[in-house]
Amino acid sequence: MRRVLFMPLFDTWFKTFLLEGRAPRAGEVFRNPDLAKTLRELAAREVESFYRGELAQRLVAFSRVAGGYLCSDDLQAYQPRRVTPLRLNYRGHDIWEIPPSGTVYLACADGEGCMVSFIQRAYHGFGSGIVLPGSGWGICR
Repeated sequence: MRRVLFMPLFDTWFKTFLLEGRAPRAGEVFRNPDLAKTLRELAAREVESFYRGELAQRLVAFSRVAGGYLCSDDLQAYQPRRVTPLRLNYRGHDIWEIPPSGTVYLACADGEGCMVSFIQRAYHGFGSGIVLPGSGWGICR
């Protein structure tokens, strides 16, 4: 059964992740300027804005509009957990990864501390199909 979502709540997802109403084709450039802006903000404030700043306020306000239950206290009370990373040597290179969380397929860092994480949770199977307007990222359920 194919489910089609036309609710206004999903509009931002479609505007963020589709090109002219369709998925990007192989080799086609996909840009997400809202995500770039959000990542710059997070980097400049050492991610603090996600828990206690403007981004947190936007997230809580949007949660209310979307019928969610997230509140500022939830974000402010968050404490990160330190975990021992997994290590694998592949063809003479050490590959480091945080233990699986269920949605991260690959996370790695270079010698300068730049990190990348490949996650497939935008919609099918993992994501909510809802994007915080102006953020460029989908809210995971």
